[in-house]
Amino acid sequence: MSGETIYKLENAKSGRSSCKKCKIKILKNEIRLGVETDGPSFKLQSWYHPTCFTLPRKLVKEKGITALQFVEELLEDYTVDEVCSNDTEMIVRQIEEKVSVTKKEKGGEDGDGVCTERIKKNLARLRKEVLGSSDDDDAEYENQPKKKRKMNKLSEEERAEAEVYAMYEKKKNDELKDVLRWNNQMVGGNKDALLTRIIDGQLNGRLGICPSCEKGKMKLKDTEAAKAYCNGYFDEENQARIPCFYECSLKEAPRLLPWYTEEPSEEEKEKMKAMAEEGASNNINSSSTSENIDAKAKLLKRASKLNWNLDSK
Repeated sequence: MSGETIYKLENAKSGRSSCKKCKIKILKNEIRLGVETDGPSFKLQSWYHPTCFTLPRKLVKEKGITALQFVEELLEDYTVDEVCSNDTEMIVRQIEEKVSVTKKEKGGEDGDGVCTERIKKNLARLRKEVLGSSDDDDAEYENQPKKKRKMNKLSEEERAEAEVYAMYEKKKNDELKDVLRWNNQMVGGNKDALLTRIIDGQLNGRLGICPSCEKGKMKLKDTEAAKAYCNGYFDEENQARIPCFYECSLKEAPRLLPWYTEEPSEEEKEKMKAMAEEGASNNINSSSTSENIDAKAKLLKRASKLNWNLDSK
């Protein structure tokens, strides 16, 4: 018979555990949140970054537990610095960020799902344009008001998103994760999340280093595909996790170039590593760099001149 669930906060004893949510390794001495339950004959243990942990529905919906109550009453603190007592506000804030986005009960989809569904619809419209429309479709289009015709026309950016989606839609999750690994991006989540990151990266460049803490890696927000955030970094010198709460729109997000569509060479990997170690000094802004604008303009131009063979689907 399974027993009570135990929640605990501690410094990771090694660098071998991975966060169950984002799948990224939790570094030695980095703060991790554990969930322990009793199985039939053994204990089940899961680890999370505090910013990746979501309060279970049974606590939030059935018992009305808030993030503050969870930290003060249910979370056992084994950290060296007694974080729950000495920095309660930080832990509560990290967990509250996840509580606020657990709203699927309202019938909505997550940000990634909404994003890819929109791109799928645009791709269907684009394919219809390429294959040609019927006389009935042409007549229906001509009968529409000019304002509605303009609204129904795909923008160059929508066409570019659809083109990138078409490149990757039939690939397996492991293949998509390889592309993200080549670019040092997050590899957790479902296929929608993976595709959303790849489409953003290929059009805008790799998400760069946080301009606020200047060391943490920016990530695409799972619940709001139009935003990026940083949750901090591990300070090797002080052997402690340094939290960060920076957030911005994707247009303002710092970027690194190039985006790799094939596995980079050893030399290119070393260059990426050096850029990460140098911090935010290598960042470029996705909406202001001339190099990125030129690359994006070429992609948009290419998308507007698509000539696909779509006879077989």
